[in-house]
Amino acid sequence: MTKVDGKVQKNGGNVASYFLTPKGLVVNAVVGPVKADKLLSEAQFSERLFEQMSPTEQMSPFPAGKALLLVRQAHSAEANDRVHKLLAENPLSPVQFVYQYVFEKLANQKVAQNRNGAMMAAAGFEKAQKDGRPVLLVLYKAKSDHAAYDAATMELLARLSASVAARPAKGCLVLPLPIDELPALSNMVNVSAYDLAERTTPTMVLARPNGEQIAAISAAVDPRDLASQLWTAVNEVRFDKAQKLLDAGEKKSATAYLSLVKSSPVKSALRDLAKQQWEQLRAGKPVASTTAAAVANQKAGTSSVAIDQ
Repeated sequence: MTKVDGKVQKNGGNVASYFLTPKGLVVNAVVGPVKADKLLSEAQFSERLFEQMSPTEQMSPFPAGKALLLVRQAHSAEANDRVHKLLAENPLSPVQFVYQYVFEKLANQKVAQNRNGAMMAAAGFEKAQKDGRPVLLVLYKAKSDHAAYDAATMELLARLSASVAARPAKGCLVLPLPIDELPALSNMVNVSAYDLAERTTPTMVLARPNGEQIAAISAAVDPRDLASQLWTAVNEVRFDKAQKLLDAGEKKSATAYLSLVKSSPVKSALRDLAKQQWEQLRAGKPVASTTAAAVANQKAGTSSVAIDQ
């Protein structure tokens, strides 16, 4: 899911919940984003069935006739429901044998066979956290299962590498991602729904290394405005990295990160503080660590951001 102008927008997909034995056999299933009382009722139904099995049956990858009969009869009693009817006909089936039918026939959604984009983006977030770099997600509508870029996305990526935003973009990890794979990425990196600047694609999301959103950015953004937002994000991440290094006693490495922040073309309180800390370290003076968020809170409503020409 994503949000545009505060309104939730579905990007495709649905949800199916499964109650499984420890060996991955389906005791029960629920299709759709049901209300809490429905999910609770199905959970209690599943628990009762599981507790009626013997310990051997609970742990078996090949349930005996008694367990199969128990589960079949329980679901048959609820067979006016399509999911219960399916599970009455296929009691205690391995989840990999039924999930596609459940999702495509009961939830009316297509199972995504290709999640390469989400997997690569998740790996990118892991790298971003390791390297200390913000992430710029470029969301686009894939033309095919090969996730080929359309003309508008190609143009946007070209502008990212050949405009005033090119330099700060190098300080970010730019991750193109088919928008239909955004729900999968949300699960992989454990982030909530992103706000988007527009309903059309391509569009961009600027995020911290941990996946937390910083800004929603339109593809039609002025390159100078984009550069300003990217520089701000890059400087915040670099500054926070320097503070962590200071706390760890790694003053030489901290000095290197502070040097990058103080040398950036963005005028801000953060750049001024980075310069001050850098000078203190160079002079052998003690430096009190802080965070970029703390600096922003101190200057809220009074600071401005501009780019040196």
